[in-house]
Amino acid sequence: KTTKSLLKKEGFLALYKGVRSPMYSTPFTASITFASYESANRVLGIKPGDNKTLSATLLSGLWAGFVFANIITPIDLIKTRLQMEGIGDTVKSTKVSKMVKRTFRNEGVSGLYKGLGITFFRDIPYFTAQFAMFEAAKHTLEPVFGSSPFTSFGAGAVAVLSSWIISYPQDVIKTRIQCSRKKTKIKEAMREIYSMKGFKGFWKGLSPCIMRAVITGAVRFVSYEKCQEFLSGFEKY
Repeated sequence: KTTKSLLKKEGFLALYKGVRSPMYSTPFTASITFASYESANRVLGIKPGDNKTLSATLLSGLWAGFVFANIITPIDLIKTRLQMEGIGDTVKSTKVSKMVKRTFRNEGVSGLYKGLGITFFRDIPYFTAQFAMFEAAKHTLEPVFGSSPFTSFGAGAVAVLSSWIISYPQDVIKTRIQCSRKKTKIKEAMREIYSMKGFKGFWKGLSPCIMRAVITGAVRFVSYEKCQEFLSGFEKY
């Protein structure tokens, strides 16, 4: 229904609004996330290939989420505003650089970090759960399928699905805050969402989000595992 409405009112290009911001940033943010996770593992004395305890995985995932939230907040804000610009009317193709300048001019540096608090509440549980579920799912699948890309893909899919389920309402609240032209607190955004859509409003858009995120997230974990295998070979020298 939403897709038909977008195509009718804004045209085919509306499906790609805001694509430039994540296209530029996703490889960078993904590498930062896994690097943060691995750096935390090293601090805890864990090397690639070592068995990880649950507590170590949770701590490393928590650190990865903290780092990610600081980096992704301005990127998410620009992406969200580009996607919502001119919604229901006509497609606007404001460049990323122009939106950054406009936000900085109107709201200052702090404007680029609008929604940082709720982003922490989204990303810290998200990555803590994601890495913990990945390790748990991998240990469950390996006795059946062995250590293979298929195992990593399956474990990654389970991990991403689980982490989005526990963090999606925070993402909806974050979008509400970042799209608002006023300073909106988390409680205010929650009341606005609930008054308009009820409890279901906090889960609006979950299905397309999962369809996109599960596949890309699973592929990301396969790449992560392969990179670990490749780089571990250099540690022997």
